[in-house]
Order: sequence, then C-alpha cells, then structure tokens
Amino acid sequence: MLSVYPKAKEAYMARKDLAAIYSAAGDHTKAVEQYQWILDSRIEPLKAEDYRYTIALEYFKMNDLAQAGTELKELLATAEKKDIIAKALLLQGDTFYITGKTNEAIQTFKKIISKLPEDPAAVKAAFNLAKALEDTDKEDEALAILNSLRDTYPNKDVLERTIKGIKTRKKEKKAKRSRR
Repeated sequence: MLSVYPKAKEAYMARKDLAAIYSAAGDHTKAVEQYQWILDSRIEPLKAEDYRYTIALEYFKMNDLAQAGTELKELLATAEKKDIIAKALLLQGDTFYITGKTNEAIQTFKKIISKLPEDPAAVKAAFNLAKALEDTDKEDEALAILNSLRDTYPNKDVLERTIKGIKTRKKEKKAKRSRR
C-alpha cells in the first residue's frame, strides 16, 4: 500500500501506525523517518507542531541530545500551542540538564513555571528545577520547591524520597565541613 499508493489516506494512516510501532519497539530512527514523512506531507497542518515535538522526543529517546536540542530550538521559535510549548520547554530543560548545562536548565524550568503555571508541565518543571538547584549547592531552595509540591506532584513516593535524599546529602556536607 505504501509503495503503490503513497499519497492515499490509508498510506498516511499506515505511516502513523508504523511510527508508533517503531517508537514502542525502540527503533526511534525509523520512527523519526515516519514522523518526518507525515510532517513533510502536510496532510494535517494543524498537527505539525505535535509531530515536530514528537520528532524531537524520538531524538531524545535515542540519546541524540544535540539533534533533539536543534529540533526543540526550531520548534520553540515558531510554536503557538501552549501545551506543545510547555512540553518542548520541559524537554529542552531536561536536555540542558543531562548535557551538564545546569544554568540553562534552571532558566528553562523557571520559564515554564512563570509563563505556563497552569500547565501540567509546570509541576514537572518545578521538580526538575529542584534537582538542578541541588546540583548548584542550593539545597534550601530545592527543598522549598519540593515541599511546595507535596499537594500536586503525582508520585508522592518519589517526591518524599527526593526530599529525604537532599536532606541527607545536606547533613553529610555539613558534617564534612565541620570536620575540617
């Protein structure tokens, strides 16, 4: 079907299914190929931002963080949908964090929280902001943020373990300094 009638509606739907199957199977390169074809076809122009985000996410999943960053930067330059902007910023912040660009990650997470506070990504951004702040020796700020998430963060167990871990590391640092 794809090769005989590549522009048929069924071929388009088959590519969407293939992309999802490839992604679920961990073959993110093939998923990107299918999503890129869908995007380039311009059959669903209202979903272009969604597909561009999904392509960036696929690159992130395959650990091609440079390409994910490039895709996100391009998407954020033109995106208009608030939910896509929030998800793209969150992924961009995570990409910065993983690549050691902690200050950029902090700024990105703060941007989500301040500009899109009602979006579910803001809660995740706050949690990730706390982790980044701890990495820059701002444990008290990190703990304040985490404590403020007690009513909203979906995984209470992870939240409590993170708070406990930061408190433990903070005590260990204090004990190490007092021994000097």
